Amino acid sequence: FRFGPLQLAQQVIAGTADQTDVAEPLDLHAAMRLAATMVQLNDDPSRPLGSSAVLLIAGRDIDDLRRLTALAHDRAKAGITLSVVALGGDSVSAQAEELALAGLGTRRFLSAASQARQLVEDELHASSRAVARAARLSIRLAPGVRLVSVLGSERLDDPQAQRVREIERSMDQRLSANLGIDADRGADEGGIQIVIPSIFAGDSIALLLDVIVDRPGPIADVSLRYKDLVFLRNGSLHSHISLPDGELKRGPRELSVLKNLLTHHFVEAVGAAALALGRGQVDEAVGGLRQMRATIDSARMAVPVWTNDPDLTRDQQLLDRYLDALSESAEQAQQSFLADSMRYAAWAKTHRAIKEWKP
Repeated sequence: FRFGPLQLAQQVIAGTADQTDVAEPLDLHAAMRLAATMVQLNDDPSRPLGSSAVLLIAGRDIDDLRRLTALAHDRAKAGITLSVVALGGDSVSAQAEELALAGLGTRRFLSAASQARQLVEDELHASSRAVARAARLSIRLAPGVRLVSVLGSERLDDPQAQRVREIERSMDQRLSANLGIDADRGADEGGIQIVIPSIFAGDSIALLLDVIVDRPGPIADVSLRYKDLVFLRNGSLHSHISLPDGELKRGPRELSVLKNLLTHHFVEAVGAAALALGRGQVDEAVGGLRQMRATIDSARMAVPVWTNDPDLTRDQQLLDRYLDALSESAEQAQQSFLADSMRYAAWAKTHRAIKEWKP
């Protein structure tokens, strides 16, 4: 109650509600539907997306996830976003991510009570930090270039793809009506398409594509279209990627790709170790962490400029602390704590800087 001008459902608290009968206990789906309805009553369509939101705190598995996801998507189209704070294990985290994606909100972690205030402040101020909405990245591979995968992603099925189209069109129309940014979204574009609902100030977004190229020359044409909330216009960027002939030298761009690839492996290794430790498989967790540490060692030996790289040094120090902790204690309570810590560290690696983070 001390974080800004929150709209409270005073008529419900005072017992004078007449729109909805809330005398009987509600299941989660009904409670979320009621919460979204109450928020909708005070929604101002001219305000930024995210100004009207529902926050769900989940400490255990979420039942009826499919219906809740459909509800979150439906409300997001109407401008009511859903953010989720995950307090449980891996299954809760995955469910929270699915709901937050459907609801165009954020998935947040609360690892200590002392972080609650900052978490609430970050959530309430998130909508004001958005600099672009409905960003669509289109990648057209050159003839002869074959895509193996987009690392860390999966292809959407038809219903999921349709939801993305609906959200994109909803944002397009909302921003056109409220801010005067011309509506320009409709049919799909060719090639690989990735829609990013919101881009916030300070964001850095990396996408890694694994492709097979059998000759030098063009690899891909890349374009980015977005709703610019700073200059209130449709923005676009274009770039071309090609592979030069002859010996390939690793410059800053190539090293950046390699470092992002190491980050991807780090997240996967620490996340897998957390999952193994949660099952009580200590040896498997230790083996995965040691292998990741050796991978970083090999990378630093192969790339001289990485010898004193602070990010890789911090990653190795974090892995060393986990390995030391696992060698010192095998108690169930300690394992559970370390598994939660690893899960958070894997998430934080690609979402925010880890400052003086110790397991």
